[in-house]
Amino acid sequence: METTMNPGGIIARNESEETITKPRTVATVPEHQHEELVHRSEFRLLLWIGAFVVITISGGFTFLYTGLTDIRVEMANLRVEMKQEHADIRVTMEQGLADIRVTMEQEHASIRSEIADLSERVARVETVLSK
Repeated sequence: METTMNPGGIIARNESEETITKPRTVATVPEHQHEELVHRSEFRLLLWIGAFVVITISGGFTFLYTGLTDIRVEMANLRVEMKQEHADIRVTMEQGLADIRVTMEQEHASIRSEIADLSERVARVETVLSK
């Protein structure tokens, strides 16, 4: 009696070729079809697609964060520029008001002197008329 041992369940090449080329019958079809399972190449493809999606999303978030940071910097610069412009406008308005005040005071003084001259003339005319 000769027993052949098959260590580790190794199948000879000619046996595997026979099983591959043999058409399957209802009796040889396994109970669970492998159609429901994901093949290794499909799984790798899904992993690559998942990695690509994660990288794309993180790149998008990076782009948005960079944009928001740039907007914050620009807003801070605009705030400083607006404060400077406001200060310049305030100085210009104060200078204009000071100039107007000086002009009004000069005109007021000239009007007072003219009124004083007129009151002296009226007083002279009255003295002349009363004689």
